Amino acid sequence: MSAGDTAEDHVPTVHVGDRRVDRDAPTARVATGIATPLEADGGTAGPYHLKTLIGSGGFGAVYVGRAPSGPPVAVKLLTYVGDGARERFAREAELLHRLGGAGFPRYLDGDLRATRPWFAMELLEGVTIADAVRHVGPLSEETVVTAALDAARSLRRLHELGYVHRDVKPANAVLAGRRATLIDVGIAKGEHVHDLTSTGEMIGSVAWAAPERLAGDRGTAASDVYGIGLLIAFASSGTMPFPRGDDAGTMSAVAEGRSDLRGVPAALLPLVRRTTAVAPEDRPPMREVVAELERLAPGAVIPKAPRRTPEAPSPTRVAAPAVPPPSPEPPTPPAPPAPPAPQTVAVPQPTPPAGPPDGLQRMFDNRRLALTLKAAHERGYDAAAVHLVARAQRHSHRKAVRALDPARVKASIWRRNGWWDGQYAARRRFPDTEHGWAQERGKVHRGWWLDKAAGIIALIAFIAVVVGSISGQDASVRAPFEWLRRVLPVVEIAGRSIAWDMIGLLLVVVAALYGAVRVSRTAQRDRGVGAPQAIRFAPGLIAVGYAVAAAAGVLAVLGVLA
Repeated sequence: MSAGDTAEDHVPTVHVGDRRVDRDAPTARVATGIATPLEADGGTAGPYHLKTLIGSGGFGAVYVGRAPSGPPVAVKLLTYVGDGARERFAREAELLHRLGGAGFPRYLDGDLRATRPWFAMELLEGVTIADAVRHVGPLSEETVVTAALDAARSLRRLHELGYVHRDVKPANAVLAGRRATLIDVGIAKGEHVHDLTSTGEMIGSVAWAAPERLAGDRGTAASDVYGIGLLIAFASSGTMPFPRGDDAGTMSAVAEGRSDLRGVPAALLPLVRRTTAVAPEDRPPMREVVAELERLAPGAVIPKAPRRTPEAPSPTRVAAPAVPPPSPEPPTPPAPPAPPAPQTVAVPQPTPPAGPPDGLQRMFDNRRLALTLKAAHERGYDAAAVHLVARAQRHSHRKAVRALDPARVKASIWRRNGWWDGQYAARRRFPDTEHGWAQERGKVHRGWWLDKAAGIIALIAFIAVVVGSISGQDASVRAPFEWLRRVLPVVEIAGRSIAWDMIGLLLVVVAALYGAVRVSRTAQRDRGVGAPQAIRFAPGLIAVGYAVAAAAGVLAVLGVLA
């Protein structure tokens, strides 16, 4: 996933991967305005040329953008025209800029005064926790704790700036390895900022909403704490704590706190229960959640130690009694600090050559998948390609492959090959869905078999002419036409009678070749344009058959006239 607007439940949305995609209805009407049409190729935004559409929500669409120089980025365009849309869009860009990439996508550039406002942000390589669980099942306890700690620290920083996220859920947390990054700050709201949504509007899915949000209360930091609890429960157990859907049953279960926590590890269960308490005041503050996760994942505290060394005198006091003799040695350490510098420079160097993650590289190297995706793209089925990737992942036995986001894999393959969505849309004969692609493949296979049938008809006609020409009057091929010689009057030219059986054979062959031509044309229409285009031998055999039949006819005439 890239950093994008993934809050799919605000207003009608267009989704990629496990999200809904409706390219046949490019405009969506919402409460107070209209969503502008989404295009597969978004054109340009500032210095960026927009190619693949990788996500869309109620207010914005996210494309993969690339400047003339530099790595690809995620570019978000404002697609909603309505009251407060520009204000909300500008607030999201400003908030990303203030966050500075700490646990959120890093803001890069933007033009909020343009006719179509846009801003560029870091393109995240990873998979959402929702997709990871969907593909590989429950995540390991260590991965869950590390990812939840990242998300909790990011939310704590957001709260320090006076904002709350209001839609913390697995689909809004991008997982790369064990590190998690939160996305979709477009619906984050500050405590003293005018709410750009209508009063009582529900943000996000009911199954992931805090009970107070269902009652119409404003989202608070406690609501984000509740979201972290559900995130931990879902990632560690592999199932949603509450039933799917936005019906009365789900709302009742959320409001009464009837969550299904079976499968949550015993070490995480107390924290999940505290963070998902029905009453907001019964939930711990975010700083306590961070402290508890740091205790559960001691290795995750190591990165914070350097920041606290100047503030914490305790290490100095402990070290003083034990290391008084080595006090002359501290001057010696200044020499060792020089080696660390090269080590620090050397650490980033392996990263660029490392290339994409192992799972993504394996998808790149899957030749069968590459041919299938090439065929789908050249037929105009760019959205259906996501389902083809997901199917290939399900058939893989490697967790690294199955944990990838199909939409991210598809977008990466498209960028790698220089393709873009809609490049061959004119060739598409069915809706750009998995079912549409299956229909296209069925039609192509039918055309393939028809082509082979036409070729076989032409081959039989070719053999019949050859055998009938060289085997004389007793040939079994010409035997069915002997009655012609008995029925038709004997016509002699220069002392030679006309070989009516041979003429009858040639007429039947010509009729068969004509039928083969008709079948071959139907096959060509069914096969369509673009890959797959296997070898077509029917036209060649038909042409050879016509040539042989014509030659046999000429020889027959010459034989009579000679």
